[in-house]
Amino acid sequence: MRIILNSDLMFTSKLIRARLPSRLRELATECARTGVVIAMLRTTLLEVERRQTELVTEAVSELERAYSALKEAEISFEEKNSSEVFSLPDVVELFKQLGVKVEIVEPTLDDYHDAHRRACLHLNPQPPNKKSDEMRDLLILVMALRLAQDGGAILLSRDDVHTHERGDEEAQSAGLWRARDIGEGLELLGVESPTGRLVRLLLEAVWQDLRDAELPLQPMIGLRKVENASFLRGEQGIEKATFDLNLVSSNGGKLEASVDLAIQGEDITDISVKHINVDGEPWRDGEISIRTNKHVPLVGSSSEEALAALREVIGEDL
Repeated sequence: MRIILNSDLMFTSKLIRARLPSRLRELATECARTGVVIAMLRTTLLEVERRQTELVTEAVSELERAYSALKEAEISFEEKNSSEVFSLPDVVELFKQLGVKVEIVEPTLDDYHDAHRRACLHLNPQPPNKKSDEMRDLLILVMALRLAQDGGAILLSRDDVHTHERGDEEAQSAGLWRARDIGEGLELLGVESPTGRLVRLLLEAVWQDLRDAELPLQPMIGLRKVENASFLRGEQGIEKATFDLNLVSSNGGKLEASVDLAIQGEDITDISVKHINVDGEPWRDGEISIRTNKHVPLVGSSSEEALAALREVIGEDL
């Protein structure tokens, strides 16, 4: 099994220096623990290098402006050459330091030919009416499909060409899983993300309420994906939680919905479920509202660990 990282999940707003951002560190640590290889496509590495070069240039300019300001103020300081302070990070080496095996994958001539053919003929998963042909995205896709045929792979990318349902059949045939963020990728590896743990804790408290409202759900929580999660915290803890869910329905299919939970202290008081779809079709009126009073231990529990992990992720500019 391989993890393939697209550049959009490796771009940062800050220069990478002594260590990777927290989300990438977590991914690398879990890959090392489970023996999953991280495949770095040359295309992705070049894009990351371009972004980091921009950040190095910005950092050097800021340092030089600071030096000028100190000199004008006649403040003594030790001036260092900017090249000694800022340099391009070796992203591959930073991953390897965490114990994960990293392989650098070069595009083959066949990869280029396949991507070129898809771009010119507007083949799936590219939109048929797209005005600009993204050869880079298509090249990454065909490389991921090629790598997946050797033991399976997970492509982590937010790009529409990489994740759209137009490519579902081909990806499934090749053994390629697609995930739009690192948390979802970790869940595919069997590692529940901090967001997933917190949402599961909340769902456990109200699961029977949802089933009593005749939502077609299984007796046990079949949580496939959590997206767009947000938690509003007040003086007593979480006061509101909103998230989009992808669940296993009662017949083993797919149930999708948007959920709002109102919480007072440690009790969930109101449940609002909207945009309910089962196997791609609207379910009844598409929404339900439930008044309840279900206790959920949000203090001194595993939720605090999940919240702490979420704060660490949010706290780092990615």
